[in-house]
Amino acid sequence: MVHTATSRKQCGLTRSSTEPLCAKGRTSVVRGTGRPGTIDPAAPRAVGHMPRADVVRHLQYMACDADGCAVSHMRARIVAPDELTPTDLAAWSDCASSSLEPNPFFEPGWLLPALEHLDESGTTTLVLAERSGVVHACVPATRVAVDNDETEGHKAHAALMTRVTPTVIPLGTPLVTRTGGHEAVACLITGLSEQAERLGAGLVIMDWVGNDGPTAQLLRDVAAHATHPVIEFESWERALLRRRSGDDEQYWLRSVGKHRLRTIRQHRRHLDAALETSLSLRRRVDNSAIDEFLRLEESGWKGYRPDGLAFRRQEGSARFFEVVCRRYIDEGRLWFISLEADGSPIAMICFLHAGEGEFAFRTAYDEDFAKFGPGVQVFMDAMEDFARKTDACWLDTCSAPGNEHLLGLFPDRHAMATFMFRVPASDRHASLIGNKDLESEGKSERQAGEAKEKVGHAKNKVEEVIEKAEHKAGQVIDKAK
Repeated sequence: MVHTATSRKQCGLTRSSTEPLCAKGRTSVVRGTGRPGTIDPAAPRAVGHMPRADVVRHLQYMACDADGCAVSHMRARIVAPDELTPTDLAAWSDCASSSLEPNPFFEPGWLLPALEHLDESGTTTLVLAERSGVVHACVPATRVAVDNDETEGHKAHAALMTRVTPTVIPLGTPLVTRTGGHEAVACLITGLSEQAERLGAGLVIMDWVGNDGPTAQLLRDVAAHATHPVIEFESWERALLRRRSGDDEQYWLRSVGKHRLRTIRQHRRHLDAALETSLSLRRRVDNSAIDEFLRLEESGWKGYRPDGLAFRRQEGSARFFEVVCRRYIDEGRLWFISLEADGSPIAMICFLHAGEGEFAFRTAYDEDFAKFGPGVQVFMDAMEDFARKTDACWLDTCSAPGNEHLLGLFPDRHAMATFMFRVPASDRHASLIGNKDLESEGKSERQAGEAKEKVGHAKNKVEEVIEKAEHKAGQVIDKAK
């Protein structure tokens, strides 16, 4: 599917040198009630506007040289995972390696096994922004049902979600290259809008996006020059460790209070005493570490609680983990930090390297020693290992919202948010009427009329949800998990 524009100006991607980045009347910010000028994290925030679908669907993004002459086209392409060619995979990998912000969970080596073993939707596609065979932006998307408690029991409504298979995708920041920039982001958003229309989805939801980096800023810049609002909501903070240089010898401990640090060290001595040996830290890249991690995870609460997400609870998820671990270990990008007593793991963290950073993907520990805080102990050792034995610039904990344990342990923060925009109703309605799922060939005129009437009713309900979302975005959906 190709979406066209005859110039960057028609895409809303250019502005005069005197025009502010967020043009008056196009962007509004709901400010908090705390310090003057601060933003309330709990309040939804209209960060900009999206291009109108009736314009964008027939526009194509063009790159220009120094003389303003068009040199090539940026286009959005929507492709199913099983239709990707070797050339596509290579271009996608290149995009990931040169992305403004690394996201290993959207790389082909991670995402494709996740879709193969965990995705049951059947609607997942990749949206690519490309020019002359080079992919400049990429994000997956899948159709999900979202509910609103205030609809009083009406049917769930459709949305397009970009953080697919969320149990193994702890970061939803799209891949965008520096060369692609604003043009690639605008093209990517157009592709998402087109795919949402095709599937009859009223909303596009970009979940768990890094909100303090260049990609989020590109989203804001593009949105600020178009028509329909983008809502930023569910802002939260994730624990992070940034490398520091100089005389700050143990900078990773600077946010841990003296009382808590004393308690952690006391627990460590008691744990050594209970094990009758001193714990040691190992960095492991052997295949047996994969099995030991799975066993340790399964033995804890993730293995027996209803909300537990231990990989071995499902054959597909265990297979996914084994596949990606072996692949990334072979590439030298995945390892396990293992806190051990005489070779037996007490706690483990699965780490993944991408760009200038490290990602603590999953943690497991032996619950027989839970009172000594083995999870805290292994993270304390992992921070020191990061500072003394690696050259990475930062360590992302990949934690979910509200993880106070890690927020109290790590000194830095990574701002996160969910971005949402609606798909214009007229285009979505037209797409729904023409969709084979609603009106197959051979239906009588009466049946087609009934189908259209049902679609109209569904459209009204979706519009109710959208209107409420724009005013109370934090209560619009219960995200599919």
